[in-house]
Amino acid sequence: FDVRYLIRLIMNSRVYQLASEPNDTNEGDEVNCSHALVHRLGAEQLLDCQSRVTGVSLKFSGYPAGLRAAQLPGVRPESKGKRRANQWDQFLEIFGKPPRLLATDSERSCECNMGQAFQMISGPTANELLAERDNCVTRLLAGGKSNREILEELFWTALTRAP
Repeated sequence: FDVRYLIRLIMNSRVYQLASEPNDTNEGDEVNCSHALVHRLGAEQLLDCQSRVTGVSLKFSGYPAGLRAAQLPGVRPESKGKRRANQWDQFLEIFGKPPRLLATDSERSCECNMGQAFQMISGPTANELLAERDNCVTRLLAGGKSNREILEELFWTALTRAP
């Protein structure tokens, strides 16, 4: 198929040329997709994003390798005779993943708390992902790139934009 034609068609479309920032007429619009809305990521999405950005695959005990947090059936209960929750399970619980006892998403907690802030700043999850031998930071440092190039690469990987 013709890539140039497709690019020209997309770039000349009215939808592509619209501004993404809200203006006076659409700043209260939350339904018609007139601008990008900032929203909080769920626990599973956040853990999967951290895994993807660092380049470290998550290893959930009792599940096959390469499984994403979004594919887990639920938070495992901690009780006698069962294993303790690992740092991945604790991360998901702190960020509000429900045990999925109901068929609805109403049991999910979306409240922000200090535990979440500490988890993101210096928690065991972030620490383990960054301490992994073959993470993206280690690969970038070993690649001999300048600090600016490393920073640019991290921005593109994490935020899909330039610094």
